[in-house]
Amino acid sequence: MGELTASQAVAMEELDMARYPGASWRPLASDWRAQPAIAGPDLLVLHTMVGSLSGTDSYFRGNGYVGTESHFGVGHDGTTYQWQDTTRRAEANLNANDNAISIETADVGTGFPVWNTNDGSQVPAWTSRQLDRLVDLIAWACRAHDIPCVLVPDSRAGRRGIGYHRQGVPLRRGATVSQTGGELWSTAVGKVCPGDRRIAQIPTIIGRARAVLAGQEEDIMATAAELRQIVREEVAAVARRRDVGFARDQILTRLGVDDTVGAPDTMPPEELAAIEPARRVDIGYALDELRRENQQLRAEIVELRALLEAPTPSGADEERPDRPAEPVGTD
Repeated sequence: MGELTASQAVAMEELDMARYPGASWRPLASDWRAQPAIAGPDLLVLHTMVGSLSGTDSYFRGNGYVGTESHFGVGHDGTTYQWQDTTRRAEANLNANDNAISIETADVGTGFPVWNTNDGSQVPAWTSRQLDRLVDLIAWACRAHDIPCVLVPDSRAGRRGIGYHRQGVPLRRGATVSQTGGELWSTAVGKVCPGDRRIAQIPTIIGRARAVLAGQEEDIMATAAELRQIVREEVAAVARRRDVGFARDQILTRLGVDDTVGAPDTMPPEELAAIEPARRVDIGYALDELRRENQQLRAEIVELRALLEAPTPSGADEERPDRPAEPVGTD
């Protein structure tokens, strides 16, 4: 077999790449392929940055692939950077670096409340857009690498699934196992990463990611979009109903407003409180409808009586002795 052409060589290299399509590819150095190949991978480990996406990006770039770095970073608005291919090692999980994909998440700056970064218990929850991105990213990684979409209970060797950094933290200095009795994913005693609020959100993320893998998340999102469209259409239909405007005019008229068309749609709180019963346009309109129907019925009764009292042919008058006598003419 002859040597590969340049394009064939690139194509072969791309077969070995694992790039998340929702992320911007931002390798920390041109020699990213020089990093050791990852085994599996078997784990996805969630982290918190104690910083912003841009700040963490700058920090990682300071040392390239020498030192600490993660595979992914997710900003407050769901913006995602991929710093390393998921077929290569990233240094964020200590003894699990050889088989884990690491995901950093922003927690400082735009989109987050101000908190004491020296107090890990204050780490804010993931934003809604971060949650959406994590669901999609985890579903992609589980599918791409055949990782079970389940929460691992600890950091013991051989676990496969989704974990979080705290599971691999030591209880005391010098410990050789984590607080969960498994591999050390950090040497920082008492590290709370990614924080209580975020850990509490992980089961929901996994549940949604499993729905994506089962093809259900798209259906759920489509249904939600359909419902939003129905609501918009119903609101527009209500706005087009003439009876609402008619009822409004009636209410304003009864309140003594001469120019109902030019009357403002908003009123001071004290005026609104004074007319609260009248603001219920549905009740007012229904009452007016009943009155209108009552008037129609009365008119129909009058017409029926007139028909009954009208002259009838062929001596029918003799059959009605109770009919009043015709007035006598004067001429």
